[in-house]
Amino acid sequence: MEELEQIAEALKVPTISAEWLGANLNLLGIPNLTQLPPSTRLFFPQDAVLVIDCENEPCTGPGRAIQEHYPDFPG
Repeated sequence: MEELEQIAEALKVPTISAEWLGANLNLLGIPNLTQLPPSTRLFFPQDAVLVIDCENEPCTGPGRAIQEHYPDFPG
């Protein structure tokens, strides 16, 4: 969630929703999440564990989704 705020700030738009970028999980309180190396394991209460695989590279799909929500902002 923190990185979505940084993206919105960089694009000068009010907000970016995770689902616009194809995310299926929203995480809060993990600084620099996309900088964690592959195979990093995140352990959560009640035995949930997530394994970092890799960062999604930028692509045009999320860009189009963001543009659809902010048609008055330049591409």
